[in-house]
Amino acid sequence: MTARLDILPAAAWADQVATDLAARLRERPGLRLCLPTGDTPSPAYARLAALAQAGRVSLAAAEIVALDEYLGLPPGHPARCDVRLRRELLDLLPEPPAEFHRIDADDPDPVAAAARHDEIAARGLDLALLGLGANGHVGLNEPGARADASTGVVRISLASRRGV
Repeated sequence: MTARLDILPAAAWADQVATDLAARLRERPGLRLCLPTGDTPSPAYARLAALAQAGRVSLAAAEIVALDEYLGLPPGHPARCDVRLRRELLDLLPEPPAEFHRIDADDPDPVAAAARHDEIAARGLDLALLGLGANGHVGLNEPGARADASTGVVRISLASRRGV
């Protein structure tokens, strides 16, 4: 990144993240990006989509790998990560990305679905956008999770669910 994001106001942070992502995509259009959902990346996604709509960047050759997903929500539920990522970024692009890999939260065997998604991520990622939650969680990995843990089913703490 070209700026210290920890000292930027929220709007400037979102602009900087979108600008940096766009620059990387122009350098390597076929990037494999691992993207989260949540309130933190939403403004950056809006700005990245605006850059794409203005013809300043394309994600048409990119491969998007979803970082996370919630279990127990019905297909199409607005809080689902796949739905939110589509709503806040993918559906706003003039051209869809080459591939979008979501975690199959509807699979009756969520452990098997997590393992399949882990195989997709294990093929390599060029860039992962991650945030740090108020309680120290990264993505949906709660504090104390192993850094080398594979994709799996975890219980989200009450603090994370409340955004505390």
